[in-house]
Amino acid sequence: MYKRKAIALIITLFFIITITVAIGVGLSQSSQATKEVGHHNFTLQTSVVLDDIVSILQNSSELDLIVKEESIESLYLFLSETEIMQFESNGLSVAVSLSSARSKFNVNSLLNIDDTKNVDRVNALNSYLNNYNINSEYINILLDNMSKIKEDMSYNSSIFNEKPYLFRDYIVSQDHLDDINAFYMSRYNENSLENIDFEELFYFSRDRALKVDLNYATVETWRLLLGCDQLRAASLNSN
Repeated sequence: MYKRKAIALIITLFFIITITVAIGVGLSQSSQATKEVGHHNFTLQTSVVLDDIVSILQNSSELDLIVKEESIESLYLFLSETEIMQFESNGLSVAVSLSSARSKFNVNSLLNIDDTKNVDRVNALNSYLNNYNINSEYINILLDNMSKIKEDMSYNSSIFNEKPYLFRDYIVSQDHLDDINAFYMSRYNENSLENIDFEELFYFSRDRALKVDLNYATVETWRLLLGCDQLRAASLNSN
């Protein structure tokens, strides 16, 4: 009789554990689903807001006049006066900041148009990275990711052994750079890259001929270009 009770108790315990696990999994999936819905709503709202912004700019009489005049001075005056725009979009209060798309350093310009190494830019970046005690091999890894496919695998690093499907024509985005940075930190077992604000330093374009717009250059870009300290770079940025 005691044996039956013990068996019944064990069955009950297993039943309770099963229900508890099922509830836990259900709550986890519900939480994940809520996050997904929130993400998609945000993406949809962002798309609507961007459409509104493009519409405002396309219908701007000031921009039309600047285009007709082909005046660089008028363009800079317009940007300085409308650096931050406030408006309502579908019930949302939106602040839009306008700046040059070339305020940062195009990391892909470490290679010239003919795919040769741009020694001056590589040296400038190397000097910048030395301030953070970052191994010069990091630049080799960057160069590998814009060196295209090499049948003989004659790359400077082993990144494509670990990440064989990584795009290697040029560095396309911050996510791409994050993959590269993760490989470097794992390969050399150090996290110095986390001290660099790459979103203020690099932008990503396949057009290596584009130059930095010094009228809007970020603090980190000035530090890279001139090898100057933070104070001097901040002064140049604000002026």
